[in-house]
Amino acid sequence: MRTTIAGVSGVAIGITEVLLLPLDALKVKGQTGVRVMAAGGSLDPSLSASEYRRSTKRSLYQNPRLLLNLYRGASWTAARNSVGTFALFGTSTFIKDQVFNLYDPASPPPSLFHHFTASLSGACASIIVAAPVDVIKVRLQATSLNEKGVSGFVVLRELIQKEGWGALTKGIVPKLLASAPKVTFSFTVAQWLA
Repeated sequence: MRTTIAGVSGVAIGITEVLLLPLDALKVKGQTGVRVMAAGGSLDPSLSASEYRRSTKRSLYQNPRLLLNLYRGASWTAARNSVGTFALFGTSTFIKDQVFNLYDPASPPPSLFHHFTASLSGACASIIVAAPVDVIKVRLQATSLNEKGVSGFVVLRELIQKEGWGALTKGIVPKLLASAPKVTFSFTVAQWLA
């Protein structure tokens, strides 16, 4: 029961993170080399980087509906965050409860090792279970704002047809190496201070 409650709490946190999606979308566009506005839009592809940024800002001011396109993939982000944070909180609580038996009134208070191990397990579980949905979310976001969006299910179908099921785990090892330590550290410190 304790694991379920922790997992559901994680889901609530993960879903509300969708409010920050425009910042994540801009990050993805920057990392994938996608111009925020496609050349076929109101922008000249020969513009320098600074001219391009000014022109993009101008286009966004003139057509604020383009800002809504920063929420492209919001439902997939909510799904990824729900699954990921459920795994993070749920696995961490499960390790503390079932492996270390820390919720028994007779057990000593959790040590830094207990918090670290539970946090590391939760971080890895979170990244692994959320990876397939994250691949789809990134593919949805890696388009220009003025391009017509496609459904996540269309992206999924094309991904499986062209690249196979293994494509859903693309980038999982670098993500584990880059993100798991950060999540582990943050979660360990938060649990240790709580």
